[in-house]
Amino acid sequence: MNTPQAERVFVVLGALLAGYQLIAVAYAVGFGLFDSDAADAWWLGALANAAGVAFIVSGLRQRAQTPMRAGILVAIGVLPSILMFWMITPPIVALGVATYAVLNGRNRQRQLRAGT
Repeated sequence: MNTPQAERVFVVLGALLAGYQLIAVAYAVGFGLFDSDAADAWWLGALANAAGVAFIVSGLRQRAQTPMRAGILVAIGVLPSILMFWMITPPIVALGVATYAVLNGRNRQRQLRAGT
């Protein structure tokens, strides 16, 4: 599970999901600015996606020092992508990234504690 190839795929998919959520933030902000009737609902989506991007980025940065916390942060960060179920592909990728992040973080945390 901790192969370098799997780690690269995880980082790339995490970064792509962060980019996808950043695009969703930009779209929601733009839509909220131009359509004042729907602004309240779209600002909530923009805030959730922006928080998700922050969690993903901080989780990816912390994965060497504290792998379990990093895995949890990434799993929380991809929740907005999972909640966009009507898009089909990003939620499926986000579920895979979240599962891998938590399992990989747990395994790497055990390895750090064992000293290997």
